[in-house]
Amino acid sequence: MALIRDEALVIRSYKLGEADRIVLLFTKGHGKLRAIAKGSRKTKSRIGGRVEPLSHLNVQLWMGKDLHILSQAETIDSNFELRIDLPSIQRAMSILEIVDKLTHDDYPDPTLFDATIRAVRSLANNKSVMYVPAFFLRALQIEGFGPNLDTCRLCGTNDDIVAFDPRSAAVTCSQHPIGSEITPGALRAMRLVLQGQASRAFVVTKREDEFVMEGLVVSFCEAMIERKLKTISPVLRH
Repeated sequence: MALIRDEALVIRSYKLGEADRIVLLFTKGHGKLRAIAKGSRKTKSRIGGRVEPLSHLNVQLWMGKDLHILSQAETIDSNFELRIDLPSIQRAMSILEIVDKLTHDDYPDPTLFDATIRAVRSLANNKSVMYVPAFFLRALQIEGFGPNLDTCRLCGTNDDIVAFDPRSAAVTCSQHPIGSEITPGALRAMRLVLQGQASRAFVVTKREDEFVMEGLVVSFCEAMIERKLKTISPVLRH
């Protein structure tokens, strides 16, 4: 078995037997990995308290065929403040859910990893309604699912854009209003996020436009991964 060291974010864990856990890790250099944390459910375990979801770790793993063995875990950031209230937990867990759906086992995705670490770390200090959908939009863009928000997909005009079609990942104009209504403010916010100006979008976007963007991005995300997101529903309109 080969020994590796990597940076990792804990997505979730499962009980195994009487004392162990299987931990799902999103690692920077090796992609998504499943590892056994032996003895991690024992009271005196040094690893047990470190393999909670949202924990940012330096890990050491013995690599197996399907399941690996987590031999060491050192905390970089526990992100404890995200666990102290329900809205924060829900938003943080929705980030983990979309990362889980977008990533693949044993396939490195360092750009998404870095973006996810920044998002999780910043979430505690940012209460904007649009923070999570902004991350969703950026994550989809990194993975090659960036939408066309500039011109109508049916006629090519960039004037009078009134709708966004999640399934085709494109906007449409007033002459071809296919999709869900998009307000000018929500359209501007989505464009700013894709241009790397999310911080500006948080400042200039009105509350009602934040909710429009939230609904559109969640629908878009679900269309791209072809399944419903479980953790985002309790977050909507809170």
